[in-house]
Amino acid sequence: MIDSGTDINLSVLEKYVGDYLLDVNLVKPEKAARVSVAICGKQLCLTVADEYSVQVWPRSESLFFHQTSEFTIEFVRNDEGLVSGCIITLGGSRVNGIRATPSAEDESH
Repeated sequence: MIDSGTDINLSVLEKYVGDYLLDVNLVKPEKAARVSVAICGKQLCLTVADEYSVQVWPRSESLFFHQTSEFTIEFVRNDEGLVSGCIITLGGSRVNGIRATPSAEDESH
């Protein structure tokens, strides 16, 4: 059975939308990596380095997973409670990312 995740309010998903710069490109290690996060229905869609797209489902309010691979993304908040980055895990590799674009919640502070 495929895990369909947890229901998350759209306002929570909106806080994660934007671009994140990764330490390492999981798709093409020779290129700098940017992950773009968008909302697709009740899930998030990620585009890595403008080449590889994946849809992820919420496991919790901050942790999202791909249904058929070991790919996860966890969004991290700073001391002020704002989304400041992410941690991507794929096949045992872990990559940190920092937020490159402000979110709506950043702009309201």
